[in-house]
Amino acid sequence: MPLKTVQSAQKPIMPKTIPDGRWRKFSIDEINQREKTSLDIFWLKDHSLTDLDNLPAPDILADEIIENIEAALMSFRSVAEQLEETRIEKHLRPC
Repeated sequence: MPLKTVQSAQKPIMPKTIPDGRWRKFSIDEINQREKTSLDIFWLKDHSLTDLDNLPAPDILADEIIENIEAALMSFRSVAEQLEETRIEKHLRPC
């Protein structure tokens, strides 16, 4: 990408000269003056965990997490191997 294009893509969407712009900064005092100012994040619950009393034992959860991580690692290794094979093939092709 040309440097000029990169520089134009990095310019802010809303210039600082628009004091009422959508992405302006608010001071703590301005935020505290608003109604319903709260850091209570109770609404960020994982609704898939509706029955917290019947979760599997911690060791079972840990084993499942390990299995998931190992599966992801195998997938990443597979991708890395494919990338390495592609790189080697490109360097071995006759010009």
